[in-house]
Amino acid sequence: MTSLGADPYLGGPPLIADAARYREIVVRMAVSAGTGAQLYWTTKDSPATAEDKVVNIAIVGDGQMRDYAFPVATHPNWKGTITRIRLDPTNVSGAQIRIESILGR
Repeated sequence: MTSLGADPYLGGPPLIADAARYREIVVRMAVSAGTGAQLYWTTKDSPATAEDKVVNIAIVGDGQMRDYAFPVATHPNWKGTITRIRLDPTNVSGAQIRIESILGR
């Protein structure tokens, strides 16, 4: 896919996941441009996507497939029942993005 706009993102389907079971979310992807990615989530008790539930990481925008780990368990609001995740795979418009998998572990 190609990222569009100043804040490209992908929204996941509804889910029911116990936050305590997952230390990190690992995204295997290749991104052709950009320096950062974000993972947002919503919970049963806090259903709005907002800046209080986000983990930011650095990415390498060279088009090579890599595993990017979002350390969600270190965030104070990663708790309760996770109901959706949203991935912002890059911070630039026009990047080519390939996502192979998104796994919790």
